[in-house]
Amino acid sequence: MLKQIFVYAKLLKGDQRGQGMVEYALVIAFVAIAVLGGVTLFGDQLGILFTNITNGIS
Repeated sequence: MLKQIFVYAKLLKGDQRGQGMVEYALVIAFVAIAVLGGVTLFGDQLGILFTNITNGIS
């Protein structure tokens, strides 16, 4: 059983078909974390800014 796992692992080692998709997923995850951090830090100020813009338009 363990030998079969090592054989399968060697076969997968050279397989790079899903590599690009994983990289895109990591980039999207990092961007999402950055956006959430920014909204957390600047959420109140952004709310005030958009309220002022809305009041200025009306």
